[in-house]
Amino acid sequence: MSLLSPEGILMLFLAGLLDLIGIVCLILDLVFGIGEVLSFIPDGIGILFFGFWSLTRSQGEKTYKEAREEVAGKKAEHRKMVEKKAKALKKGVKKGSKKGLRFGLSAFGELIPFLGALPFWTIFVILEMKE
Repeated sequence: MSLLSPEGILMLFLAGLLDLIGIVCLILDLVFGIGEVLSFIPDGIGILFFGFWSLTRSQGEKTYKEAREEVAGKKAEHRKMVEKKAKALKKGVKKGSKKGLRFGLSAFGELIPFLGALPFWTIFVILEMKE
């Protein structure tokens, strides 16, 4: 999907809003000393929201193991075609683990004090939409 699709625009808006709230929390922390406690609220919202969004975008893909079992049950003339499909699914599983790592690093970066003011959610959404 494109960044300019309705989904992309909505997700970029929400990510930008959460990142902006993170910057406001950093300013509150530097001025009044209370922003760090408040920053966990948008971080928690971002982890729940973007984690669920990322998970539902990849739902419906078969695992490599399921594809291999499908290969075993097919007749000899269809094996080559199904093996090709299994390789494509294996590539999809690799993408899924890459996606999980990307989300984990973004969430971890948001939870670190002062570092959470960086636009981790916006970067995550841009990379997710480009995939």
